[in-house]
Amino acid sequence: MKEHPRIEFIQHDRVLDEACRELESAHFLGVDTEFVRECTYYPVFCLLQIATEDRVICIDPQKLSSVKPLLQVFQSSRALKIFHSARQDLEVLLAALGVLPEPLHDTQIAAGLVGYPDQIGYSALVYDLFAIRLDKLHTRTDWSRRPLSSEQLRYAGEDVAYLIATHQKLAGILSDLGRIEWLQEDCANLLKPTLYTNPIENAWKRVKGAHEIPATHLNRLHALAAWREKTAQELNLPRNWVLRDETLCELVRIDSRLDPSTLPRIRGADSSRQRKLGERLIEHIEHVEKLENSLIDPAYWTPRFSPETKSLLKECSALVQRRANELKIAPSLLASRRDLEDLLFRPKASRINEGWRFQIIGRHLLALQEGKRAGLNNDLD
Repeated sequence: MKEHPRIEFIQHDRVLDEACRELESAHFLGVDTEFVRECTYYPVFCLLQIATEDRVICIDPQKLSSVKPLLQVFQSSRALKIFHSARQDLEVLLAALGVLPEPLHDTQIAAGLVGYPDQIGYSALVYDLFAIRLDKLHTRTDWSRRPLSSEQLRYAGEDVAYLIATHQKLAGILSDLGRIEWLQEDCANLLKPTLYTNPIENAWKRVKGAHEIPATHLNRLHALAAWREKTAQELNLPRNWVLRDETLCELVRIDSRLDPSTLPRIRGADSSRQRKLGERLIEHIEHVEKLENSLIDPAYWTPRFSPETKSLLKECSALVQRRANELKIAPSLLASRRDLEDLLFRPKASRINEGWRFQIIGRHLLALQEGKRAGLNNDLD
């Protein structure tokens, strides 16, 4: 492993333009972002790190008039963009540039497919592969504050300095195992823009405890969750600053009529805004509660598990565990509990029902489920 050069820090438009012209000719780009979102709904883009095989650059979007020159770099099919745990980085880049960088590979996904723990961290992976220990001092730093110290920039640069070498090492192992197509498939799935949007009509799916709500209260759940999501977006506040999950569920269960005085205060909203938002919510709830049909598709609503269903899921989990042991990968990477429930109740929505997972485990799980159902039907006959 060769020593990486010093970190180049770009804060001026002209310098960024020059760097982008050079980056467009690279075959591999290691990419990472730094952002903060503790006090906002949308992530605040604070720093972009890019590494080539002989260069490490930190780009400061807060000091630049625009980051649009990077569009050509990230849209170029010449360079493979390499991330580690790309999901949040891609959300930030999509918001900043309007496009997702492709083609891309995620070294966290690659690591899982060769047998590392699911969701292994970058530092742990670099240490295991190259015996290089990365500094963790600035893990919790506030990247929005300026100026950035030389230590912070070194830390940020290290986050991309070993990405290309890590990718090449893991890709070689995956090729030997015949699994490089698995990586390509999973990484291609990261390039769906819908992954990085939060449709208001689907906000109820992000409420912890939603599946404990009685079926008679589903429209109120839909209304409250949609109101919270829209309010959070409008005010650019975290969802739980508007309404915590447990409070939302309590309000859903109340049989009596809600009124603005019963709603918790929203952090960051003045009294006038509080009143208007509360009135809007009450009107919306009264409207949806008059609807005859549920706003939540029953196909997405996991019913309470019967003993037979629990037994079937247990057998499916055991089958996944055995197959994962044979492949020497984490069972959750092959099929999570949620994946198994989706396959049982919403098969079209389950990732086990397509691609490499279907070939490796999905078809066997479907056969097991169909056999069990057939047995149950015979018993009933």
